[in-house]
Amino acid sequence: MERLSSLEAVTLVLHADSGVRLKIVKAQLLERAFEPNEEANFRVTVRNLGARDAEEVVGVVASPNDKVKVLTEVLRFGNIAKGQEASAVLEVRSENVKPGRYAIKVVLSAIGVTATTDSFLVDIVEG
Repeated sequence: MERLSSLEAVTLVLHADSGVRLKIVKAQLLERAFEPNEEANFRVTVRNLGARDAEEVVGVVASPNDKVKVLTEVLRFGNIAKGQEASAVLEVRSENVKPGRYAIKVVLSAIGVTATTDSFLVDIVEG
């Protein structure tokens, strides 16, 4: 078993507990409605619930459903101070999908922070 030096051990602990906790707090549809075979924009808002500021926050976006296409694959939120929020616009397209609720997954990360996965639901409605 390989042993870590004291410096390596301290570095791992500091990285694991960065004091930053990122969470999606809102995903607001910016259109009248999101219908099948249409594109829609959502304002995605992330809050830093941690005790430290988060630098260069990004979200890598994916849809588990291949008929709900993510057109904006990376959301850039910039720096988010502790207790504050930042927003970015996400563009999504529905292709031959039935009306319903569909998940969008976002992997949030920042400098020196372990990535976390969050998600939200989008409603596709019949026009």
